[in-house]
Amino acid sequence: MTKTVHQLRKEGHKVRVEHFRRYFDRTNGCYVYLTNYQYSLVNPMWVTGPLATGGYTNITLTTRSGSEYQADARCSTKENYCKKAGVALSLARIIKLICSKTPAGANSCA
Repeated sequence: MTKTVHQLRKEGHKVRVEHFRRYFDRTNGCYVYLTNYQYSLVNPMWVTGPLATGGYTNITLTTRSGSEYQADARCSTKENYCKKAGVALSLARIIKLICSKTPAGANSCA
């Protein structure tokens, strides 16, 4: 069963979602990945605006018991970046990771 960020937070877990967009760094001639906040701190003369392609979403889940899990979903540089798809893929990977570490008799992965 796939859970949403909202459901996990409602169950008492801490969920941190970060979206990184791809930008072109004019000073170094390479691509960089920045959050919107990081981009707001950068001089616009140094980097271009966010590119439509590439990027990644990172989710860190801290369970009620304090265990921490992290997963990310990277978008190809040939595909349009989609936050919704990134969140869904990252959450699915975290749930799969949790289930692989859960004992067979436990009910948390049903």
